[in-house]
Amino acid sequence: MPMDLPTIQSVHELEQIGTVDEIRQRLELAVHPLRIDATTYPELLAVLQTLQTKWLDFHQGPFVSRQAELIFYLTELEGSVRNRLLGITDAHYQDKEVAKKWCRSLAQQVHSDKGGNDAAYRVLLDLYKVMTDSEDGDDDA
Repeated sequence: MPMDLPTIQSVHELEQIGTVDEIRQRLELAVHPLRIDATTYPELLAVLQTLQTKWLDFHQGPFVSRQAELIFYLTELEGSVRNRLLGITDAHYQDKEVAKKWCRSLAQQVHSDKGGNDAAYRVLLDLYKVMTDSEDGDDDA
């Protein structure tokens, strides 16, 4: 499969890698025997975005989704490895707003109301409390 297609995010990026017909042919090779009827770059981008979210071959790495990846990091890993993979830096411990923004962005992906996992959400809140030295149980993240 073409390595650049799974990472494309805009019409401009599509225009840089080839014509509509060339890109459509490359996509059809990746999803054979399915056919793609897109005739414009915006239509191709819409098809590509659907493939990026629904077609396993378009996922990068071993996880089927970013949500599954985050849940794994939160529930199965610990310490510096987990922190590195979750993007935690010293700034998260030094600035409560940085920690709050980070927590909210991950909560949107791992909360059970979003199809996530309660255990991962609890670990996320525990990490947030450690970052903000919050002993009062305030989880307004």
